[in-house]
Amino acid sequence: MRKYIILCAVILTLLISGCSSNTENVDVENTDDTIKFRVGMGNSEDHQHYAGLEKMIEVLEEESGGKFDVEIFANATLGDDREMMEGLQAGTLDATLPAVGVVSNFVTEFEIFNFPFLIPDHETVDNLIESPEIEDLLNKFEETGQGMVGMDIWEQGFLQLTSSKHEINSIEDMKGLKIRAMENDIQLDTLKHLGANPTPMAYSELFTALQQGAVDGQQNPISNIYSDKLYEVQDNVTMTNHHYGPSIFLVSEQFLDKLSDEEREILENAIFEGNKKAKEVSREQESEQIEKIKEAGLKVIDLDEKEIEKMEEEVQPLIDKYRKELGEEFVDDFYQAVEDASK
Repeated sequence: MRKYIILCAVILTLLISGCSSNTENVDVENTDDTIKFRVGMGNSEDHQHYAGLEKMIEVLEEESGGKFDVEIFANATLGDDREMMEGLQAGTLDATLPAVGVVSNFVTEFEIFNFPFLIPDHETVDNLIESPEIEDLLNKFEETGQGMVGMDIWEQGFLQLTSSKHEINSIEDMKGLKIRAMENDIQLDTLKHLGANPTPMAYSELFTALQQGAVDGQQNPISNIYSDKLYEVQDNVTMTNHHYGPSIFLVSEQFLDKLSDEEREILENAIFEGNKKAKEVSREQESEQIEKIKEAGLKVIDLDEKEIEKMEEEVQPLIDKYRKELGEEFVDDFYQAVEDASK
């Protein structure tokens, strides 16, 4: 009888242990419900977009109760902008923030942002971003079946020209300079019309190319010049504001299809809040970054307004050409939206 009681006790203990183990398995399965969200970016951790992504993570944590597990891959560790966009299409990456010059190779209408001297100032940018024209542009990704969804437009800033060969004080100083540009026809043609010798290459190759003298200069916002230390391999920066360079926050359609309506709404709001933070950081820090690159030895040149006007005149034939190629009605409507946004 004693043996029987002991045997029953052992069996009961094993049953309880088994039940406990099953409960633990349920908990593990619940943790598997975590939504992994992989975001790739070309810039470094010092860039305003990284600050924006950190804000996005904070909002996701608060609104989803920690359901989203976000991993950021900075410094182009997953490839250049084009390669990361292709990763979205393949489902190997969930989100990225490519420059508009690369995006326009996938959705042609984004070429409008590459038109030189299109947008005059930040106030116009802020008003334009809220316009129906921008919403229509973002919707083009889904309409054209790119496997990506346009979520938002994040600010890179206005492009400025740098050089290690000589100062750029006039349009004449542009002649013959080997200037790196992204692989975008309008941006390349803009530099040609200004007299430069444009050299397309991936952003990840730029620092080394400048360091080795493969190119004389480049065009980027102050935030990139500072955060990616381009000032270390350049002597001068000329404030031209010849392009407004946004990045487009893209998310893989495959990733979004896995989310519930509520989860997608949480993600959209987090991206929006991240954008606000990135823009705030960008604009607050630009003057400080200019002072820091000056201290590092880079000469900052404010171009005379008459020289800007000369540049605008030189690129007008290019604008006329691409207006026809992109669609006169579309371009005219966008220019009207810019004019309305600047009032």
